[in-house]
Amino acid sequence: MIAHSIRMPELADYLSGPLDAALTDETGLSGRYGFTIDFSKYVEEMHSADTRPDPVAVIRAALKGSLGLDLIQHKEEVPTLVVDQVEPPSSN
Repeated sequence: MIAHSIRMPELADYLSGPLDAALTDETGLSGRYGFTIDFSKYVEEMHSADTRPDPVAVIRAALKGSLGLDLIQHKEEVPTLVVDQVEPPSSN
């Protein structure tokens, strides 16, 4: 993964997809950052002969090892929009 001029909230948003979880940035870092993460190193460390490594564990290890960032799980309210009905527009 190569990032150029990325803010921490953008990184959290980007990682929400592969982690299948809502992430929020609580680093307190306000700048833009560039970095490279080689995930293959962490995949190799966690790989065993009979199982593939857990992708979430690989991402956690890579963030900690390459950037010094921890993923800490806790519950938090997240704004949600619920659409319970959709109708075609009426004619004018």
